[in-house]
Amino acid sequence: MRSARWMGLRLAAIVFLIFAAFQSISFYVERLWFASLGFESVYWYRLRTQALVFLIAGGASTLALWILFRLVMPPAGHGQRPLLRIGQEAIVIPTVDVLKRLALPVAIIIGVFIGLSLGADWNRFALLMNSEPSTGVADPIFGRPLSFYFFTLPVLEAIAGWLLGISGIVLVASILLAATDMTARFRGVSLEVSLFLLAVAWRTYVGRFGLLLSPIFAAAAMSLSSVSVITNALRLRLTKV
Repeated sequence: MRSARWMGLRLAAIVFLIFAAFQSISFYVERLWFASLGFESVYWYRLRTQALVFLIAGGASTLALWILFRLVMPPAGHGQRPLLRIGQEAIVIPTVDVLKRLALPVAIIIGVFIGLSLGADWNRFALLMNSEPSTGVADPIFGRPLSFYFFTLPVLEAIAGWLLGISGIVLVASILLAATDMTARFRGVSLEVSLFLLAVAWRTYVGRFGLLLSPIFAAAAMSLSSVSVITNALRLRLTKV
């Protein structure tokens, strides 16, 4: 058992080293290309911003997932099913102690992928960090300045998507854990449903600002204005002055 575990760790280390080698070659070639154009400082700024976004997003995701996994974990001594049957297949369910030990590694792996995903979208965070407060005219509907729509709103949308993804992952985990509970206590599921609905509410709240930038609503507004002009013209034509 221990030899198989070490073999798996060695294989994972080899795969990581191969991936890191190819990525380092890509970084080196890209740095040379930026340097040939005289924009090497831009290349290093992009790398620093990507690394910063990756560390913050990955760390926050790992911490949030680990805490939520522990909250939805069934208590020790609960009525756990020994097997979970799906059709003709019987799946052995790990004990609570094993699940608690797996919570942190799983949270780290998912956090790394989330950090990589948000780090690839570094430009919207860079725009917010380098933006200047706008003192221009605000929009007549929500009263927000133009800088909010160009710099702040994309980051808020990314945070809303992050919260929705985190709550969705833990909701699935809580449902799977509740299926192993013979006493059918859905404390973790109810907690995660509440967090998931809060994330949906935040996503809906942030999404309303994007409606002003949607070309569909802009086309609908122009069509309605044309309908209003034509209707008023016809009304004036039929009205005796």
